Amino acid sequence: MKILQTPASNRLALISLAIVLLIVTKTVHIIDWHYADGYWDLDRVVGLVLFLGVVHHYIEPLKLGSWLWLLGLLASFVLLDAITSQLGLARIVQLFILTALVEEILLRGVLFEGLLKKLSPRTALLLTTVLFTMVHTKAYSDPWYALALLITGGLLGGIYLHYRQQSLQKAMLWATSVHMVIILIGVNLAIVQ
Repeated sequence: MKILQTPASNRLALISLAIVLLIVTKTVHIIDWHYADGYWDLDRVVGLVLFLGVVHHYIEPLKLGSWLWLLGLLASFVLLDAITSQLGLARIVQLFILTALVEEILLRGVLFEGLLKKLSPRTALLLTTVLFTMVHTKAYSDPWYALALLITGGLLGGIYLHYRQQSLQKAMLWATSVHMVIILIGVNLAIVQ
């Protein structure tokens, strides 16, 4: 007997479970891996595995071509700046690729789209903004950081909502690009470490 009857509900359940796991691993640190070049925790590994699964179902059929070139160009500039700020390669990959890209694909590209099928755009934006804030551990101990994350999550969701009317590719490009720039600013201001 199948619990979920349709492929779409199966995918939404998988994404929801992954986001819950991300929140749990952020709040209850069970396993931490420390590498010489940087810090990797369980939530990034869960996110990476989920990202690889999501790519097959959502990104591959879109035939993104030029979108990936633009994202690659932006990532190159971010990497150059991060390297000059003496971050290790593992930390660069974690901050800009895994964090920005995975969070945007999961929260905006998948969950937001799933919520839009059942809820109003405003409610979907509010829920994904709150989830965006909840997956960042520092928000639990620093209310100003939580407020900044709430504003950032709302901004990224608003950007995604605005550009998705033109195309999903453009929405993902803009949201991910702005997310990377915000992380870069946070690194340079020593807010993100």
